[in-house]
Amino acid sequence: MQGTRPFLTLITINRNDRAGLERTLDSVMGEKALSPNALEYIVIDGNSTDGSAELVAEYAARTDLAHRISFWISEADNGIYDAMNKGIDKASGRLVGIINSGDTLLPYALLGLDEIYEANQGAVLYGAFSVMRNGQFDWVQGFTASELVNKMIPHNASFVPLDLYKKYGHYDTGYKVCADYDLFLRMYRDGVPFVWIDRIVCDYALGGLSDRAEEIRLAESEAIQRKYGLYIEPGRKQKLKKMAKKLLKRIFFFL
Repeated sequence: MQGTRPFLTLITINRNDRAGLERTLDSVMGEKALSPNALEYIVIDGNSTDGSAELVAEYAARTDLAHRISFWISEADNGIYDAMNKGIDKASGRLVGIINSGDTLLPYALLGLDEIYEANQGAVLYGAFSVMRNGQFDWVQGFTASELVNKMIPHNASFVPLDLYKKYGHYDTGYKVCADYDLFLRMYRDGVPFVWIDRIVCDYALGGLSDRAEEIRLAESEAIQRKYGLYIEPGRKQKLKKMAKKLLKRIFFFL
């Protein structure tokens, strides 16, 4: 860490999810893998009416947790990506992670992250998350960044160098649920390294906007893939998969 600049900035966005926000605040502010001056925590609330802002103010005043809230605000915004952009504008950490309201950072998920970062400066670091359904574990989701040509890797289990946000810009608020996919795919196509950190970073609670807006997600994902010349018609995609399977069978037959 150079001077007083924090190593990591974590950003939480929230709108009218007080119960989920409390779980997220507890998980981040009680995190013990990083020293207090190594973690900057920013909370962006979208002018909630359910007591969320009052909860953040309460946590901001607490001194019994391992970390403090560095900055928070409660005001109207233009959707989730506008809120994320506000957080990024306030970030000063060398690395930035976004853990949304309702998700919980797992204990020691950040352990050794600084060493991985030092060995892979300029890379997006990413892991997996565990999916929670009605408060119970359901499955783990995580896959190689090479899949970005088809779908988004876990956003809330990813850490992006602040310098990359400065170079590639923030999230395009023209997208409702896939601006993260647009930005990550743009970086990946431009040769930015993506490094797997081999860990489950957080619990992800089903029920967010992307879960409730499947049609929008599919339409935006297709538009983004077309934008970068990567879209393959479903029928052709199935044909290519069958051809690949036949080729693999032939290869194994001659081994």
